[in-house]
Amino acid sequence: MKRVPQRMICGLVGLLMIVLPASLIAHNDKIHDANNSLCEDEIAKKTALHSFADLRCCLEPGRNVQECLDHRLANFAGDRETRTLLDKLATESAQDTRVERTCHEIVHAIGRRAFERTHNIGTAINECTTQCQAGCYHGTIERMFFADAEDTGSMRHITPQELRTKIRTACSVVPAGLPEQAFHIQCSHGLGHALLYTFDYQLQQALESCDLLRDIVDQRSCYLGVFMENVIGKIEGDGDLKEDDPLYPCTVVSDKYKESCYKQQTKVMIFMGKTPAQIARLCSETGAYRKVCFEGLGRDTSEPARTGDAPRIAHICEDNAGTFVSDCVGGAARALVDFSWNARHAYRYCSALTQGEVRSRCFSVAQSHLRWAYGQDQQAIEEGCRLYAGPETIRCFLAAGTGNNAPWWRKIFTSFFTP
Repeated sequence: MKRVPQRMICGLVGLLMIVLPASLIAHNDKIHDANNSLCEDEIAKKTALHSFADLRCCLEPGRNVQECLDHRLANFAGDRETRTLLDKLATESAQDTRVERTCHEIVHAIGRRAFERTHNIGTAINECTTQCQAGCYHGTIERMFFADAEDTGSMRHITPQELRTKIRTACSVVPAGLPEQAFHIQCSHGLGHALLYTFDYQLQQALESCDLLRDIVDQRSCYLGVFMENVIGKIEGDGDLKEDDPLYPCTVVSDKYKESCYKQQTKVMIFMGKTPAQIARLCSETGAYRKVCFEGLGRDTSEPARTGDAPRIAHICEDNAGTFVSDCVGGAARALVDFSWNARHAYRYCSALTQGEVRSRCFSVAQSHLRWAYGQDQQAIEEGCRLYAGPETIRCFLAAGTGNNAPWWRKIFTSFFTP
């Protein structure tokens, strides 16, 4: 079976482990327990696996993550259909926060398996779901690029010209039933990761290849994938970062790429061990890109909200972002919507914020993103308020009243009565 490079997958796992400072990932955040001492024996004996929790030991530091995940998933999956595996993962994630925290890496492996089974990108993506930040889609994109490579574990057997040819059509056909905008965003982001690895972490070549995509939205999603992979590559010794400059490479890339770079640069700062307060000070030094930098701070500290711990991190933007608090909160809200493709995590995060005006802004940003990226209409937006906003349901409804598709009377009501 052809392999996705270990480095890319290990990097994605590594980024999960460093996406929050140590002070923010306390008591229940470990992804393995006492039973993991059996992991090596289980792999060696090809012991039958009974749940996705049995895959968690693959994420231990120093392990060959890609080989371990693919081997153990094949052992566990058998001849099960992709959708059956994803449904089982959703059930286990709801019951075990440790599985929830690592599910993005697991669905990457499920996506790779889906493409290997079908050898058709449209069919494979159509078998995927949106759960776990659409990691299944990312996995199918990875496997699509590697399917033509020699079975050496290296993508560099695909020439740059071959890759550029694939780029032009890779995200052109939207599988039936998927929101078009959301599909393009996720597909283009996955391409960005693959491009930087292919070009041996040469940023300029990868970014210029992103420019071959259909429009500015796809191109910027691709840029974000490139800059994210640059951090991942650094974990493995390949990324283009400088230990003494937390704003590099944004200070040197071409102007057209700077906004996307600074939007991802908070990952670099976290990788360097910066606290939220230190990150906020650095974002304040980015001039015209302060808004997107603070958006990144919100995005990259939002992960605990996915596992029901929003109150623990809701204060980060309010305490550190100053006049850019709305941008910071907006970054968290969009990231949480993107994780589940619905309002569940975002609305619970918004409800945990302490300042009324900031809570309203959070709901508004989440709803705008749901409309734009996922095609939700006013009825779906309001249903989300009823399901997920809890004690802030009224505020959520009022925020929904400012949407373009809201009835005229609600817009007037909102203009007078939004707290």
